[in-house]
Amino acid sequence: KGPWHKTEDASLMYWVSHLGTGKWVEIARRVGSRTGKQCRERWTNQLSPDIDHSAFRHDEDLVIITMQQTLQANKWCEVAKYLPGRPENAIK
Repeated sequence: KGPWHKTEDASLMYWVSHLGTGKWVEIARRVGSRTGKQCRERWTNQLSPDIDHSAFRHDEDLVIITMQQTLQANKWCEVAKYLPGRPENAIK
């Protein structure tokens, strides 16, 4: 559908605050312009207050490098488990 608009973000935040994060199909129905998957990804990667949007610190960079070498693959979901507040899309 393209970039998210401020009104869509506001609607998504409103419905997540009222319905919680486990009802993505219902939230999408109420937002009206996105799928459940799109709403979930927008929330978990951009809008959640638990996300740290600041630049990565040196210690976080070391965790990413160490985990990538240990796993010998780009398993970003696994790496993200060691970096609370950092979604896997930000780590890539």
